Amino acid sequence: MRDLYRGEFPHVGGGELVRVPPPDPLAGYLDRAQRELEWLLEQYQQVKPVAP
Repeated sequence: MRDLYRGEFPHVGGGELVRVPPPDPLAGYLDRAQRELEWLLEQYQQVKPVAP
């Protein structure tokens, strides 16, 4: 976890310490994998096998 200061400037409000979780490294990977799978599915649907 990283510590970030929100509202550091006095006109915004005190220097409240906010806990910010680090970005999930798997999130981007899973998102990309899902897009690749959808692309492969589109390619497969365009081919249409002759006999099941």
